[in-house]
Amino acid sequence: MFTIDPAFIQATPHWIIIVTGKKEQEAMIGYIENTSVSGEKKAAWEATLREIWATYPVKAVQSAQGAMITCDCDLSTMSLTGSRNATLKGDREGDSP
Repeated sequence: MFTIDPAFIQATPHWIIIVTGKKEQEAMIGYIENTSVSGEKKAAWEATLREIWATYPVKAVQSAQGAMITCDCDLSTMSLTGSRNATLKGDREGDSP
């Protein structure tokens, strides 16, 4: 059994996109590449996700209760920029990844 660090969930409503493993990240990129939007939008979405994943890397921490997925960073300082939030929410250019 594993849990998600509650601090991660409180840090952003987009935590589900951020706490993905490498396989899931590549699946998301594949999904973006196969959407029917402009190459410019695809590139912007991919760049935003890769930047977020690099800035907020996740790790699994073992405990007696099981594994906890958390950020390998200080979650108390986590703050997505307006541009990143807009991209994740789909407000940027009227579309979402």
